[in-house]
Amino acid sequence: MFNTVRYRVIGDGICSLCSLVMLVVVLTSSTLKPFERGFDCEDISIKHPEKPPSLTPIWLIGWFLVLPTFFIAIYEMIEYFAYNHTLDKNALYRVYNEVVVFVFGICSSFLIAEIIQLRCGRLRPYFLDVCKPNVDCDLPENRYRYITNYVCTNAVESDVVMARKSFPSIHALISTQATSYISLYLQMKDIMKTIVLMKRFIQSLLFGVSVYVSVRRISDNANHWGDVLVGMFIGILFAFYMFYFMNSYRTNETPKEE
Repeated sequence: MFNTVRYRVIGDGICSLCSLVMLVVVLTSSTLKPFERGFDCEDISIKHPEKPPSLTPIWLIGWFLVLPTFFIAIYEMIEYFAYNHTLDKNALYRVYNEVVVFVFGICSSFLIAEIIQLRCGRLRPYFLDVCKPNVDCDLPENRYRYITNYVCTNAVESDVVMARKSFPSIHALISTQATSYISLYLQMKDIMKTIVLMKRFIQSLLFGVSVYVSVRRISDNANHWGDVLVGMFIGILFAFYMFYFMNSYRTNETPKEE
């Protein structure tokens, strides 16, 4: 007979798989395109030049998904060994308890942010530089007019699609969510309660990293400042929600047979 742990793992697996499939569909589907918003030739906020991305998606995933996952797993095993002087299936179950909520939270917020980007279609600061619309903004009739009837002449459609997905900033959201979650995670750990100064230093460092990543998106002309602020706000909300949701989610750290 299945025990409660197996039921839970199966349920978690189904939820995680569904979220992952939905995220892949949203990211790869050619039919899901952002809302095609018009523009004003006098809008200087979308006339910035495109810059090479300094923070690539691989960099984002590595630093704010893979690295925190390994950190949580290693910390849980060290703490379990310190108290029990052994590593057994209960240690793995503790790792699972901590990691599954963090990863699920990151994937969920990523998916929601992608859907918001598609629905809003806010133009990035470098939109005109990438789109190259078939509209001459120097003509008097095009000045001070909101233009909706235009075509982007850039042949690279993926670049144009990306230029329409500025709000909210996913980089700001993911980096803030990951660092906020780890800060909350360290706050509750018994071992860290004895080394308060080191804990505060790590938390301050994490905060600085998230701010750096977020501000860098503005200096790279990748997002407007409003996109970054909203992304950081959503990231903090998700971090607190998933962290405190975990307290009720973790009904028992030790697997028990029925």
